[in-house]
Amino acid sequence: MHEITVREDGTISTADAAILCGVRPVSIRARIRRGQLREVRREKRLILVYLLDIAKLDREIQGRIPYVAAEVSWRLDGEPDVDILSVFRACDELAQQVAPPEDRHPVVYYLRFADRIKIGTSTCLRSRMEAVPHDEVLATEPGGVELEEERKMQFVEYRVTGEWFRMAPALMRHIEKLRVPSFACATPDM
Repeated sequence: MHEITVREDGTISTADAAILCGVRPVSIRARIRRGQLREVRREKRLILVYLLDIAKLDREIQGRIPYVAAEVSWRLDGEPDVDILSVFRACDELAQQVAPPEDRHPVVYYLRFADRIKIGTSTCLRSRMEAVPHDEVLATEPGGVELEEERKMQFVEYRVTGEWFRMAPALMRHIEKLRVPSFACATPDM
């Protein structure tokens, strides 16, 4: 019986990954070289990969996990006798947090950069904010491309270029309404 060690960040060694997949470690390293699997980091002489990535690698590997899992002992780094189902649930929760953009709800955002406002939409606001220069996020509202286009038409007379608009009073009033929570939204359904 082999003991699989899952570190706190959800990583396992390529040797442990190979055991789970029923292949040799060199096969796992080859998948890393080909870009089919992501190397997270190295720890001493070990290459670490995400357990969730191994589970999702392909249907063939996923099909073998229940069979192989019965032949291994699991240990969460520093925690003996961990229920592996709880580890997989934790990995699934993490995957939901970093789900692909198509699995997320779109928002229309309003950014201020100097004296200009950008109206845009994104399904992953955090990564979008990293890509767009701005001084502050003024507000967001639920909605996708259709609502974004509606807002751009609503404030078209203040457009400077592309998605950038002047800080006109009407636009600022709209943003302020989005920033103030509605009483109706805060009241539970009866």
